[in-house]
Amino acid sequence: MLSPRYRWQVAVPAPDSVFDSLPACNRVVVQLLYNRGYTTPASIQGFLEGEDTQEHDPFLLKDMDVAVDRILHAVRQGELIGVFGDYDADGITAAALLKDALERIGARVVVRLPHRVTDGYGVTDAAIEALAAQGVTLLITVDCGISAIEPVALASERGMDVIVTDHHQPPPQLPAARAIVNPWLPDCGYPFPELCGAGLAYKLACALLSSATADGSVANAGGHAELRALAALATVADVVPLRRENRAIVAAGIAALRRTAHPGLRALMQVAGVDPATVTSGSIGFALAPRLNAAGRMAHPQLAFDLLTSRDQAQAQVLAAQLQQLNQQRQGETKRLLAAAHLQVKPAQAEEALLWVEGSDWPPGIIGLVAGRLAEEYGKPTLAVAVGAAEAVGSCRSIPDYDIAAALAAQGQLMRRHGGHPQAAGFAVAHAQRAALREALQADARRTLEPARMQPRLEIDCQVSARRMDLDILDEINVLAPFGASNPEPRFLSRGLRLNSTRTVGADHLRATFDVGGGSITGIGFHMADRGAHLYQGQAVDVVYSLQENTWGGFSRLEFRLQDVQMAGLDRDAPGE
Repeated sequence: MLSPRYRWQVAVPAPDSVFDSLPACNRVVVQLLYNRGYTTPASIQGFLEGEDTQEHDPFLLKDMDVAVDRILHAVRQGELIGVFGDYDADGITAAALLKDALERIGARVVVRLPHRVTDGYGVTDAAIEALAAQGVTLLITVDCGISAIEPVALASERGMDVIVTDHHQPPPQLPAARAIVNPWLPDCGYPFPELCGAGLAYKLACALLSSATADGSVANAGGHAELRALAALATVADVVPLRRENRAIVAAGIAALRRTAHPGLRALMQVAGVDPATVTSGSIGFALAPRLNAAGRMAHPQLAFDLLTSRDQAQAQVLAAQLQQLNQQRQGETKRLLAAAHLQVKPAQAEEALLWVEGSDWPPGIIGLVAGRLAEEYGKPTLAVAVGAAEAVGSCRSIPDYDIAAALAAQGQLMRRHGGHPQAAGFAVAHAQRAALREALQADARRTLEPARMQPRLEIDCQVSARRMDLDILDEINVLAPFGASNPEPRFLSRGLRLNSTRTVGADHLRATFDVGGGSITGIGFHMADRGAHLYQGQAVDVVYSLQENTWGGFSRLEFRLQDVQMAGLDRDAPGE
């Protein structure tokens, strides 16, 4: 029997009153916006007219004026400014973006990025000592620093002022910095707090450039196009909600990427096989960002930073080729670790409410990817653990019904350190406590999670007749782009489609053709070739899919990107085509 891989969850239909109030709008588009939180006719109309997409005044951020004044003073006095970032795409891009802006206004800048394994996350005492030895008197953190109480105190002892820019949730006690720019501060009041680290660095850059131009410090600080391009890369890569200001930044950044002459960005798109003219949030998330992240996962983030700051075409091509090689290594290591993890999961652990997999030769930069893939495949919270000589380091990915960060916090006494978010977290544990931590987390998951809710969930925007789907409706749907976190690419359910043919393409992809109103439409299901054994000509199936345009030989046609398929009417009686 052809059963679905996922637990299908179709969104609640919008009230008739909403549709009736917007007679000129396509009902599918109205439903999509309703699903994304635009639940009144006025808010839907406002979205379609662009009212919801705007960039806010950066000086609405608390301490932004203090930060700008101190930076401009440092520039005038010829001080050496240090920028400290992170090893992921957000932190790397934030550092590159801010360095660009600072140099435009005449600043002397040095940048320091941590190594994932030898340095760890965030500002450390060792980093402060190194920056002080270089002569830095003003340090700006990007994508980190909100919890760096001791390092900031040490910086002050070394004669260094610190400006913290960080988008993570602030702890009860804050570092004694000269300025803290964080939209989540209780007394900040910024209209949109969900910026990523580079988005916040972009706001600081805009404030600096406008202030330096206004006071005559620089005659022409240049435009914001390249800064927006970098901010867009990070905003998609860091999986922050793509709504409101983030949507504005990404839309403008994609437009900038499509016409950029920046050697590093052009070289990155070239090795990733991305046509600049058609770059989307999808190509950023699945092609560009992984290559930037590969530097921090497999080597040192400096390599990606050097690419994003390169102005030399030949150098940029060399750096991009190195990132491409690291990404290929990352893919190979991910495949190796996943194979080892699957052996540990099957068969006994597959019955557990929580998955724990580990290895003594697992690179810490890869374990988060492994945890994410397993959590998606099994629909269970998953911990992937790199067992080192001194301690074990774990990366956790969870499901919507389970707060993994809270589960870790409840067992805090067993760990050396831990932290994160409800769906993604990390920890370090001494070897002697590893088994106890594993059992405690398993017991908590068994108490908390219902077995029926551990099947991976597939959220569907609406049920539609496949006959309604054409390139025109795809154009209307694309008004909602760019797609990403909190604004996912729309998924549809069509029931009772008659199957014409199936075949395997590539290594493990499924290509299927369906009868639709006397015509036919093709669907491609990535990594779904195994479903072909359960499909036959003439069979009636229910299909979940998104839409894409396939252009070949100068002709365009609509295509389904298959997400899941089941025998028609398996879950409930429903009208077919």
